[in-house]
Amino acid sequence: MNGEKTNGEKTNGEKTNGEKTNGEKPNGEMTNGEMTNGLKQEDSPPPIKKQTDSSLTDIEEAIPDTTNDQKIIDRVLDKTRGFVKYPRSKVKYRPPKATNEGLERDLLQQRQNRIESSSRKDKWKEALDRLLLTNNFPEFTGRVCPAPCEGSCVLGINAEPVTIKKIECTIIDHGFEQGWITPQIPAHRTGKKIAVIGSGPSGLAAAAQLNKAGHWVTVYERNDRCGGLLMYGVPTMKLSKKIVQRRVDLLAAEGIKFVNNAEVGKNMDAQQLLEDNDAVLLAVGSTCPRNIPLPGRDLEGIHFAIQFLETSQKRRLGNYNLPSLDATGLDVVIIGGGDTGVDCIGTSLRQNAKSITNFEVLGMPPKNRSVTNPWPLWPRVFRVEYGHEEVCAV
Repeated sequence: MNGEKTNGEKTNGEKTNGEKTNGEKPNGEMTNGEMTNGLKQEDSPPPIKKQTDSSLTDIEEAIPDTTNDQKIIDRVLDKTRGFVKYPRSKVKYRPPKATNEGLERDLLQQRQNRIESSSRKDKWKEALDRLLLTNNFPEFTGRVCPAPCEGSCVLGINAEPVTIKKIECTIIDHGFEQGWITPQIPAHRTGKKIAVIGSGPSGLAAAAQLNKAGHWVTVYERNDRCGGLLMYGVPTMKLSKKIVQRRVDLLAAEGIKFVNNAEVGKNMDAQQLLEDNDAVLLAVGSTCPRNIPLPGRDLEGIHFAIQFLETSQKRRLGNYNLPSLDATGLDVVIIGGGDTGVDCIGTSLRQNAKSITNFEVLGMPPKNRSVTNPWPLWPRVFRVEYGHEEVCAV
């Protein structure tokens, strides 16, 4: 209306209640760098862009922050929510027909790449310390344990569980590579003497804990090497015997004494052990296999799995005085489809068996949990292990 008043306001740049038009904003704000309430425009919050940026995936990215670039980098590389960001990745084996040439080199390179790509490199030592609080030998459990903990993982309620077994193995292997695993000798000794009979997983773990408490521990093993089933039961392709011996040597450096070829009740007097020690711990495991009293059980060529596996491992380590249970050129039938059966499949395959047939008493399980097998029960689902893949490939 060209200068006329309307409700106390004027147009064309005239003042009305301290407000101006033509280059000025209402509510006391001014443009072009002019002062408004004592503040310059650069001191005030930046205007909000109304256009939508499709690249924004998090509200934090829309908030001005001097450290925003670093936050984005951390968010991309962050592993604290890795179980949400990344799908479950099972342990990858080489192709069944592949040779061992270059395998160890490739695995070491893959592990190094994985470590270098992590933004949490400074947390490896902390992760190792936490792991060793509850697990004496992650290098064993991370390789041969069936991982029942994964079946009870909370994430497994509605998704694939965390690869606990694989994570344990990676952490402890990295610890050995970095030289962080060293003998931990107790600062004080109690003077108590304890004898542990058996050097399998339970015997070694018990010896390690008792030694940490300051007791003098002696482990008696009837075989020529310590480790029990870790040494002579689990095949080499599943658990390298160098890894077992490395741990035994470490325990010896921490003050534990090992006596091999000592079978209590035969060449070692039980009463003498009781008199010489403050306590005796039995960790002998079970060496009595399950028999099947069926017609024809007494026929030749029928052997228990542990006898077959133990003999194979001892001969591989140079004890050729044992009678051979070689499957070379034979038609092998394996009764039992569990972990031990799989190890027998893999061992028979490496001995060039003519054929391998595996029998399992149970029916074929489903690929996923059934309604009668909910979390956190052990998932009774169909699994294909390394031995199955190998024997099907040849």
